[in-house]
Amino acid sequence: MANESVEIQSEVSGRVVSLNFTEGNIVQKGQLLVKINDTDLQAELRKIEAQIELSEKETKRNEELYNVKGISLEELEISQSELKVLIAEKDVILAKIKKTEITAPFTGKIGLRSISVGAYILTSDIIATLEQIKPLKLEFSVPEEYVNEIKDKQNIDFTVEGNENTYNASIYATESKIDINTRTIKIRATFDNNDLELFPGNFCSVNLNFYPDKESIVIPAKAIIPVLAGETVFLSKNNIATKQIIKTGLRTSDQVEITEGINVGDTVITTGLLKIKEGMTVDLNITN
Repeated sequence: MANESVEIQSEVSGRVVSLNFTEGNIVQKGQLLVKINDTDLQAELRKIEAQIELSEKETKRNEELYNVKGISLEELEISQSELKVLIAEKDVILAKIKKTEITAPFTGKIGLRSISVGAYILTSDIIATLEQIKPLKLEFSVPEEYVNEIKDKQNIDFTVEGNENTYNASIYATESKIDINTRTIKIRATFDNNDLELFPGNFCSVNLNFYPDKESIVIPAKAIIPVLAGETVFLSKNNIATKQIIKTGLRTSDQVEITEGINVGDTVITTGLLKIKEGMTVDLNITN
């Protein structure tokens, strides 16, 4: 995902008089992108400025008259109030003129434009999209049982489809709740993308190494038999099938970590489990 992303739209409707960006290029924060015709507003601005100038002179004369008791305080306050109203009206016009100038809210790469100079645009029209692609955000989800393993600033590796390189990102935020439908939690990491090699929308495969230095006993998932008391496997001890209750840890699609119940060197039976019973003699075909 882009670090920041926005659809560029105008706050006011009007005719486009200039486009000041090149499609597909980097634009800087505050750079003028589009200018909307403001001829009528400029005329209103000149008019109000002339009125303000006249009102300022009148207010100054009234202040002098008030100082020599030539007018009442009420007359002076009316004059001052009229000046303030004119200044406020000027601020409104300036704000309207500002809305005719569309600037980049942040530095980023602007996409393809959908308008041309001379076009009349509405506030609902999308002019272009702006994406901040340095850095990028990486979004993924993990099952709820791993929530407590996720740490702030934890490093992760990821790959991108069609690219053999492995990239590194750093986790910076997690969702505030677990999704009740998927029982997963959404996580975001940041990738610097200094070389602008990757783009928003890339599909990634994420590798989370929760225990980089941990040694574990791992067996095929198909060897585990669910029972009321938990989970079991069949071990072969002197070619005799022996049922063993186990406790499991992390899982992948085809392998399971064993935390209790199996020791290094034990022989786990992985096939023919529907036919095996406790104490049965078994013939083994050992694989590593």
